[in-house]
Amino acid sequence: MRAFIVTAADRPGSAAEILGVVASAGVDLRAVTGVADGQTGMVALIPEDEEACRRALAGTDHRVVETELEVTEVERVQGAAARLALKLADGGVNLMLMTAIGMDGDRVQVAIGATDHARLKSALA
Repeated sequence: MRAFIVTAADRPGSAAEILGVVASAGVDLRAVTGVADGQTGMVALIPEDEEACRRALAGTDHRVVETELEVTEVERVQGAAARLALKLADGGVNLMLMTAIGMDGDRVQVAIGATDHARLKSALA
């Protein structure tokens, strides 16, 4: 599973534009996460069809970075995300993306992308 992290200007409609391009290409998304800092916005897409998403985004002027994801589960309790982030930091993992992609009872599925995928896998083992 891969995520496509798309960078855009932080302005009204940027996310809609990116999501519209992907939707027009018929790409179903498993998850979407967006953040902005007042100047730059980023939208992380986790598509069902990675190749179709790649083709759709190639037709835009946006910077797109792909990252391989690992999925893990944590308990749905206070501090679980902090403990996971600390575990990854202790393993020397530089995060690109960490986002919830599902929930089942008291468990939360978390997708994680990092600059070094092998190090990420090792830290999660």
